[in-house]
Amino acid sequence: MEEKLEAYVLLLTNEAKQDILEIANWYESKRSGLGDEFMLSLEATFAHVSRNPKLFQLHQIGVRCAFTKRFPYRVVFEIDGNMIVVYSIVHTSRNPTVWQSVYD
Repeated sequence: MEEKLEAYVLLLTNEAKQDILEIANWYESKRSGLGDEFMLSLEATFAHVSRNPKLFQLHQIGVRCAFTKRFPYRVVFEIDGNMIVVYSIVHTSRNPTVWQSVYD
């Protein structure tokens, strides 16, 4: 008997959308096409999270983090029923309280 996988819908908050825009623009300003490469990496991370969000460690405040490949960013998200709510995209060297304040 096959196990049916739950379908998740990924929702980006306005804060996450703003993060993505700023990061992609910053990379693009450093080298033409690098912003697009960041976006491809981020999309791959979103796809991985969408397939099985429960693979990622649950933190004390109720969010999970997925790390992008090649670029030093974490995707901060929460599972709410069949929705994955992405709160922010944060550089891995930044203090975690940056994204914790978005969640509060």
